[in-house]
Amino acid sequence: MFEKAPALLLTLQNETIRKFSGIDDPMLLGTELFCAALENLPLGKSDEFPYPGIFGLEFTTPEIRADWEKRIAADGQNRPSFSSIPPFFHSLADVGCNVDDGGRGHTTIDFSEVLQKGLKAIYAQVADGETPFEKCARRTLLAVKEFAAKSGCRVPWEPARNLDEALQSIWLVYECIIISELVPYSYSWGRMDQYLLPFVSDVREEVLTEKMALFFRFLNQVNFNDDASALNVGGVEGFNKVSRAIVEAAARNRMPAPMLTVRICKNFPAEDWERILRPELLACGQPTLYGEESCRAALRRRGVPEETLPNWAANSCMGLVIPGEEWQDMWGAVLPLTLALEPVLNAGHFFRENHPFDSGVSPQKITSYDICYQQLLAYIKALFKTAVAAEKARCAELTSHFQNVFVSLFYKDCISRQKEVRNGGVKSRTMIVETMGMVNLADSLFSIKKLVFEEKKYTLPALTAALKNDFADAPELLADIAGLPKFGENKGEAENILKQLTADVAEIAESFSGNGFFCAPSLHTLHNHINYGLLLGATADGRRAGEPLAKNAGTSPDVQTAHTSLILAASCWDQSRFSGGQPLDLWIQASDWYDREHVKRYAALFSTYFDRGGLQLQINGADPAELREALEHPEKYGHLIVRIGGFSMRFVELHRKAQEDFIRRFASGM
Repeated sequence: MFEKAPALLLTLQNETIRKFSGIDDPMLLGTELFCAALENLPLGKSDEFPYPGIFGLEFTTPEIRADWEKRIAADGQNRPSFSSIPPFFHSLADVGCNVDDGGRGHTTIDFSEVLQKGLKAIYAQVADGETPFEKCARRTLLAVKEFAAKSGCRVPWEPARNLDEALQSIWLVYECIIISELVPYSYSWGRMDQYLLPFVSDVREEVLTEKMALFFRFLNQVNFNDDASALNVGGVEGFNKVSRAIVEAAARNRMPAPMLTVRICKNFPAEDWERILRPELLACGQPTLYGEESCRAALRRRGVPEETLPNWAANSCMGLVIPGEEWQDMWGAVLPLTLALEPVLNAGHFFRENHPFDSGVSPQKITSYDICYQQLLAYIKALFKTAVAAEKARCAELTSHFQNVFVSLFYKDCISRQKEVRNGGVKSRTMIVETMGMVNLADSLFSIKKLVFEEKKYTLPALTAALKNDFADAPELLADIAGLPKFGENKGEAENILKQLTADVAEIAESFSGNGFFCAPSLHTLHNHINYGLLLGATADGRRAGEPLAKNAGTSPDVQTAHTSLILAASCWDQSRFSGGQPLDLWIQASDWYDREHVKRYAALFSTYFDRGGLQLQINGADPAELREALEHPEKYGHLIVRIGGFSMRFVELHRKAQEDFIRRFASGM
């Protein structure tokens, strides 16, 4: 439905950029882009859903549609971009290092204020001011008011009076945020079961469930279809009427979105475990489980005040954020940490030629494991330093061209500071650094420690030569590495190295924090462990060149282990220092969820993980045999859904290597 809507929006935004190309003021340009979209998008209403405010070519005349299609064909495929990778980061890009586009998307606002007071309450705060920010804010808010009025809606300008108006208000604000951001993905609904509660006192639970199911189907089908939109339920308040309806609606729909993030407290009720651990949800990779106490501990490390902690929400896939207060660059940078071992072994250079890296580290002769490890940390710190500088430069470049006043109005302090959210408007800005390949690096270090420095079976130059040659002439070395314990088997040695490594990496990340900026590491790969693996050469854990890295906080691909061993291994280190988050994936056959005793045992296992400091668990239950069939006959299996890394996707929409990776892991029980 409305499949050309995103291209229509992109065309309009690109045309507006050209029209206002002479505007040097980034705040004014962002405002003109936003208002032009709201004023010119063709609006309508679907017969299937009760929510007006949809835009698409379906709501135009044949003549106007033909004109739009010509314009889309010429200009509607490329998203407007206002920033580029800084030159000093270019040399690292094709070996997997990446920096985000200024943090767009993954936006998490506090919807409660909008529902309770309406946008007119925000307008009152800027009604009399004459600063550039206040002028742009007024124009922006009035444009939204008119946009909603064209669809016959009194919300979101006015407060919502009932559930239907609350859902309508949420939809319109959500739609306008996406239009203003210029990106259509990874938005968080925050704590919907809390902010909707005041509007459902007179709504029967079955009616509430039907309305929520209809709203979710609407979100899955119109305009943006954001599979990575997070919706939080639970917490210290426990499940309420809205929580139960949301879970039941998701089970009935069996759709990828919204992705349920369930907050698990100590003594989580048995009836709620049974409510969320059920075959209908497992079949579509729902829900993701978060440890309430663990997540609060992680946020405390970021300096979040105790009184604010209850307000936290999962930001899209897994990042922890305070809605409406903290701006978070969810994919601030990606650093494949196995790269940092290459200059340790290769006199300060990456294995591949033509990849200069001005690390500032003086190479040392590696005569012990301790020297090897300290050199590694020095190169990791150099990578972090480069990434943080690149992210800040890219964010500064973005805001020098384009600023988003509309989104800023939903963030605390932006109005009082008269600044855009990314440009100093909020007191707290968090950059997440994805430490891709952390588990592979820990296993690699154990290989070096054991085979080179303890057993002295191989020299470091011999190991380095084998890695450069992808183990082609070193079958005995490869076999010896394969025979070593690996992270996830819970045998102690590999886990101890990961425990030390994560603590030191967290300390490195935190060293770049200060003055309202926090650098938070993450072990969050989604399915990019496959793509990044393709860019990287062989690693000392026995991984061959081009093979996948470890996924999220789990084991390397060839490691098979029991769920209990994996749970204990993955919680051996202090996850609170990785407040960027790290999902742990478990595959559990769907038939187990029909047995209440199985549910009780798994609930106890999951509770153990959270009691030990685990932040996030995600469960898949897809049948490997069915996935194999879908691989060969995708036209028959459009309904199959798998959990990726905090969010779910239809299996047939994944690329071939990702599909094969899921089948391999599920078939081995991982």
